Amino acid sequence: MLKAGLGIGRGFALDRYDGFGLPIVLGAEHRLTDKFTAYANVTSALQLVHGRASRYETFIRRGVVKLGGRYYYNQAGRMQHNRPVGPFIGNYLALQASTDLVPYRGIYDARTYLLYDYSAVSALWGMQRRLGNALLCDFSAGIGLMNQLRRRFNQIDYTFSSYRPLQLLPELNLHVSLAR
Repeated sequence: MLKAGLGIGRGFALDRYDGFGLPIVLGAEHRLTDKFTAYANVTSALQLVHGRASRYETFIRRGVVKLGGRYYYNQAGRMQHNRPVGPFIGNYLALQASTDLVPYRGIYDARTYLLYDYSAVSALWGMQRRLGNALLCDFSAGIGLMNQLRRRFNQIDYTFSSYRPLQLLPELNLHVSLAR
């Protein structure tokens, strides 16, 4: 199944500082068995309205690449209660790996580069439902571990050191997509 739509999750921004970023989500989900699927999503938050952050802002606010697997559970129970069942429909548990990329534009360079920000591994609970024939709604929530960069300033020798400690990453996602 191929999906293209809008989503709220990592990379979504709406405030005076950041402006407004429209999160475009492109994805694919492949059925492995009756209950297991593998999926890949790419989210790119496009900057529609600029805030006051910087005159060097880019059109792309953030990119997120996600790969994972889903286990759809309780399909028989859904069928007994006359709820829709089928491939890619129902409640699921997921394990996903993701990488966040941020844009960078130099002062004297007109090109934009996507730089590595952090990686994460997350466990999610979610539900995916059809809205009519063409639309698909996917909601998920969970927790993960990320390795976001931290910098420390040493006041003795006036140097910076960088490190990537593991930190908790709450996940909350809502995607509404055209699905085929």
